Amino acid sequence: MVKWHVDGHDYMWAVSEMLESAKEAIFIQGESRLGETQPIYLIRTFIDWWLSPELYLRRPPARYPEWRIDRVLKRKAEQGVRVYVLIYKEVTQGMNMSSRHTKNHLHETHPNIAVIVSSATPEADSQGGTNHP
Repeated sequence: MVKWHVDGHDYMWAVSEMLESAKEAIFIQGESRLGETQPIYLIRTFIDWWLSPELYLRRPPARYPEWRIDRVLKRKAEQGVRVYVLIYKEVTQGMNMSSRHTKNHLHETHPNIAVIVSSATPEADSQGGTNHP
């Protein structure tokens, strides 16, 4: 099913509903190469290049504190859902998106949450390409 979202509020709400409905696995991918095969249950573009574990999916945060993404992922992990997160490791000379903070925070949240940080440079990429489409 495809649904058109005009603004971030409705999109984030829909993402929160999708995460809440997960029964087996959640895949969150921060970036990809063109032509890659995508997993079946994948939440993608809402995080783009960076994922903050303190992101609130429903607003206002004071009304929906349980909808912070790290809390949602922990809740699902406690229910036995496997969570896989792929985030972009930034080139620190050009930007600082705290990928280490995100990785450490989510790893410490629950054993069912796995975080992979992609390579930041072509030299670190086993295929010699880049991480960008």
